[in-house]
Amino acid sequence: MRELFVAAVLALPFALFALLTLWRRARFRRLAQELGGRWTSTALFAPGALEGPDFRLEVVRRGKGYGTRVSVAVRASPGVFLVRAAFLAEASGAAHVFVPGVRTERVFGAELRFGGLVPAEREQRQALLAWLPPAAELRRLHAALEEARIDELELDPTHLAASFRGIRSDATHLRRTLAALRGLAAGRTEEARRARAG
Repeated sequence: MRELFVAAVLALPFALFALLTLWRRARFRRLAQELGGRWTSTALFAPGALEGPDFRLEVVRRGKGYGTRVSVAVRASPGVFLVRAAFLAEASGAAHVFVPGVRTERVFGAELRFGGLVPAEREQRQALLAWLPPAAELRRLHAALEEARIDELELDPTHLAASFRGIRSDATHLRRTLAALRGLAAGRTEEARRARAG
């Protein structure tokens, strides 16, 4: 009898984890319907991912925990950037835009070079600004990013993404996030780019 009790106590955390996984998967399936996407399984104990016509929502490992990454498709971005949302409020904020590069650190009198994020050059920031919607629209989108609690944006040649701590499954918050990201991903129209360049 004692062995059975010990086995039950040892099995309880695994049973609870399995129940939590099943609940999260069911929640993500409902969320897929609410957001107009489809649910896909990613791993045995993961809640899965949601894919829509222009977006992807997935749970990713972040250190010892989990995070939620929401991304939307973009056309012809100007490169790879990490952009703090504050850049949209003050488009001249050089301290808010970063690009992959090599940085030099002094350690015990020696200079070491590391790959990482470095502040963007002026030309890179200008290329990003030319790609983004006009300034008046940026202020509105900055307010939308604040409402969705987005602090940083990741831009690569095909996606614009925001990441959050923890597993997010609140449909209202994710709709706000998608709306803000889609607004930024729309960028400028081709006519507006030509007019600005000309």
